[in-house]
Amino acid sequence: MPEVGNFRARPTRLWPLVPVLLFLGIFVVLPVADLLSVSFTNSKGQASFETFRILLERPVYMKVLRTTFVISAWTTFICLLLAYPVAYYLATSSERALNHLLLVVLMPFWTGFLVRTFAWMILLAKSGPLVRAAEWMMDKQITVPGDWHVKRPHVPPGGWPFQYHNDFYPDLDDSAMVMMALAKTQGLEPERRDRCIERGLAWFLGMQGDDGGWASFDADNDRLIFNNIPFADHGALLDPSTEDLTGRGLELLGTLGHGLEHPAAQRALGFIQRSQHQCGAWYGRWGVNYVYGTWSVLRGLGVIGEDCGKDYVQRAVRWLEERQNADGGWGETLASYEDDELAGRGESIPSQTAWALLGLFAAGRADGPAIEKGMRFLIDSQNPDGTWEDPLWNGTGFPRVFYLKYHLYAKYFPLWALGVYRSASA
Repeated sequence: MPEVGNFRARPTRLWPLVPVLLFLGIFVVLPVADLLSVSFTNSKGQASFETFRILLERPVYMKVLRTTFVISAWTTFICLLLAYPVAYYLATSSERALNHLLLVVLMPFWTGFLVRTFAWMILLAKSGPLVRAAEWMMDKQITVPGDWHVKRPHVPPGGWPFQYHNDFYPDLDDSAMVMMALAKTQGLEPERRDRCIERGLAWFLGMQGDDGGWASFDADNDRLIFNNIPFADHGALLDPSTEDLTGRGLELLGTLGHGLEHPAAQRALGFIQRSQHQCGAWYGRWGVNYVYGTWSVLRGLGVIGEDCGKDYVQRAVRWLEERQNADGGWGETLASYEDDELAGRGESIPSQTAWALLGLFAAGRADGPAIEKGMRFLIDSQNPDGTWEDPLWNGTGFPRVFYLKYHLYAKYFPLWALGVYRSASA
């Protein structure tokens, strides 16, 4: 009888393990099983070894695999080398010494966790820099009509200017970037943020041109014959739709949750395809030049959900890869505004290299020789203080006449490219 009683009592001892087993099943076993199932299927969901074929064929994956094994081997060797002396010391130490050692072991873990926690608390807090910057941008939204109202009298205002204060000329490029930043910033008052984005998007959509594209400050301001009259402001008197701004419009729509089915996206795609240069690139009105325009378009196409396997997208990808310099970077001379045969050709600089890489990433190129060489260029050209410098002009005021150098372009675009690459590699 005692044996039977013990047998019946055993199951009750296992009940405390049920929550632990459920936790492991939900958060460990199921994700691993899902990962394994994905590795044995292709893009159509059919059983296949395609994933393993890609792993073995692409050098970047094999390099990562080799690096993983090398790090694992060294870690194992060092642990074995140090484990026995440490174990012997622990076995022969007093209880007081063991408590001190335990504190030494746990302190780095606690410190790292606390630092990360407080860093995110500071960044995302209501008084943190991200929230304060976003609130500052919301305060700068323009709610009165400007000169654009002549062409679009039925469109309510809601854009943002390039300058600190300019109610007459909000621009669509900066307005798109502000709305995307607001949409991604956590910790804002939801009602106020949504109101700003809703008003800004209504203005942005209302400014779409009849050709399907977006300009910078106006709509349908495209009677280019006036650029030929005397004193025509350096041949940039008008404000027609441009490829880079239209790419930004697609990126905005995709970021805010819209897809290819949106009427504005369909019209914009038509403009993008009609305006593509015969070489496969797109013109850049506000950044030098075809490298900038091609990145802007590819970024928009990727975010809106366009099939990047389509021929016109792959033409742009091939063009970028063909224009890569021997040092791994990309560059483009200002002379490409006068001679499109020079498109994508010039001394490598960090910002243009980052644009090219971001364009390739947006089109689904996350690895390969071009990506590896480009990332190596950015890493090798980084300054000791962690920044980069562009030795040449990177911004455009009036093509063929007036150019700009945005010093921060060389700071944040390479950092952006490195971040996207790290996420894609992970």
